[in-house]
Amino acid sequence: MKVYDISQPLPNCAVYEGDISPIISQIKSISEDGYNLSNLTMCLHNGTHIDAPSHFNRFGETISAMPIDLFVGDANVFQFDNKITREDIISLPKGVTRLLIKGNGILSAEAALALDYTDIKLIACESQSIGGENFFMVHRLLSGRSIAILEGVCLKDVPVGKYFISALPLNILDGEASPTRAVLIDLTAF
Repeated sequence: MKVYDISQPLPNCAVYEGDISPIISQIKSISEDGYNLSNLTMCLHNGTHIDAPSHFNRFGETISAMPIDLFVGDANVFQFDNKITREDIISLPKGVTRLLIKGNGILSAEAALALDYTDIKLIACESQSIGGENFFMVHRLLSGRSIAILEGVCLKDVPVGKYFISALPLNILDGEASPTRAVLIDLTAF
């Protein structure tokens, strides 16, 4: 079994333009207090994170209300380096439930609409925001269809293929997003 950590490390992670960068501050130290204790200050959208529907919809689910099974299960990594079209989505193999976009592929609004014809319940990308210039529309289309959005994953060293994913959000009450430690498990590589 091979496990790929597809999460960005904190605090040295990507930060969306205008967001606050994460800061880790030491509060206590072993040399002075007998133990280490640190504080983490960050935007919920730093690094690898999950967007809840409430990120773009006032009445959308918060991160703690989202079904936890969205973030654990079979996943497929596909390479996309251009705009992802409706045809790209419709031509995906049957049974894909969690789609991880490797590369610079940008999900178009038309492709987001085409997800209605699939079983996809989670979509992930390497960028800090899915949808490129149309990120408002794409976020709204995905969250309106109860499709989980996982952003900022690191897939550079992950081959295209089928995996088991665990990308659990923190249980943040009323949170519109959550940082996550996302891993892919290749169950065929023993």
